Amino acid sequence: MKTKKIILSISLVLIALFSFVGCTENSLLDSLVKQSESMTATASSYQSEDVDSDVELLSLSNENYYVLTLSEDDEPNYFILANELRLELIALHNEIVVEVDTIKTTVESIKTSVFSIQERSFVLLPGDEEAIKAYVETIKGYKENLEATRGLAYFRISELAGSYTRDNLENIVQVFQEVKEVLEYRLEILREGVVVFNEIDTLLLDYMES
Repeated sequence: MKTKKIILSISLVLIALFSFVGCTENSLLDSLVKQSESMTATASSYQSEDVDSDVELLSLSNENYYVLTLSEDDEPNYFILANELRLELIALHNEIVVEVDTIKTTVESIKTSVFSIQERSFVLLPGDEEAIKAYVETIKGYKENLEATRGLAYFRISELAGSYTRDNLENIVQVFQEVKEVLEYRLEILREGVVVFNEIDTLLLDYMES
């Protein structure tokens, strides 16, 4: 009788333990999915039709440029500077779009793995749990950094609409230079995000392949 009670007690402890572990893991994985989706939404918010049209506002089309030859004594040629910066901003925008699309694809893979792990009640290794906790905090940081630059890039470009004139070229160049710094900053965050999401994806896929 005493032995049966001991066995029953051990069984109840094990059931409680695995139930607790399961709840903890689900909460962690749910948090991972939530933060990943939030990061994707924030990054994607710069890909709207308005953003695309704002980039087109960089137009100062070639027809409006007067290409001048510089000598060592010339003042800065703002026509040339503005045009070069315009092309750099468009290139940066396109690179950002690529990184955002990569993140979207990877996050979808992560979500699929999380769903499978939860559905099959898999238990994560303690080391993997700690890694995921760290990844969640890292993703939060990336999202906050992206949000901190809101309004410092495409909105500033849109404010220039209607003011692409010869007299305003120096100001246009200054705005373009500032926007370039913001886009380069965002691109770096997104590239780091791609690395992190790939690491998470690889970690979770190991459970799918085992």
